[in-house]
Amino acid sequence: MFRPKRGWRYVVRKPLLGRVMVQWFSPLTTGSEITVPVGLRFKIRYDPPPTALSVGTDPEPYEYWEKILVDEADRKNKQYGGYTLSVGIDQLDECCERLQEDGRAEYLRSAKPDLMADLTLYPSELGGRKHPAFLGLMWPCTAEPNPKPGFEAFDGCPLLADGPLRPGEMRRVGFVFLSGRRAADHFRKSGVFYLWEGRSIGEARVVPEQNPD
Repeated sequence: MFRPKRGWRYVVRKPLLGRVMVQWFSPLTTGSEITVPVGLRFKIRYDPPPTALSVGTDPEPYEYWEKILVDEADRKNKQYGGYTLSVGIDQLDECCERLQEDGRAEYLRSAKPDLMADLTLYPSELGGRKHPAFLGLMWPCTAEPNPKPGFEAFDGCPLLADGPLRPGEMRRVGFVFLSGRRAADHFRKSGVFYLWEGRSIGEARVVPEQNPD
């Protein structure tokens, strides 16, 4: 088992027990045990000591998960100073997958979208993907919901900088395509396109551009 290093990123693949540590502007830290949901991504906060059994992490996006993991009463308290998520080091191998950073997510945080679309991920029980979509993921996008072999597709990334999108959810997002304007013009003509993962796992309805007066 590898000891995690500061800055390593993981995504939860199986539910695991963790502890939310709430920090206060006073000599006090409180904690509560939770079941960490599948799909949560986090970054190791520090190099754990050799004898440590758990390690502190920062969920990403931090503010998105803060609203889910920390009670509203605590967040509104004037003495509230933030939170961390503590997870067992042994569970990193058992329940999590380490993410190999390629810089794509960081680039997409400030990227200008090629078009805007209302993106819906199909529910898992209706053939959608099992896990949430995150900033940095890329899919072949096609104008056909059930394309034939050899279909035309353009690789595209939804700009999900404000948090993951779960199966069954819809959000208006920007898209960046490797083919840039060529892909955007193609999908503006079709009006809708589909995310392909061996099957269509979601659809994006293009938002028409508004011409300035």
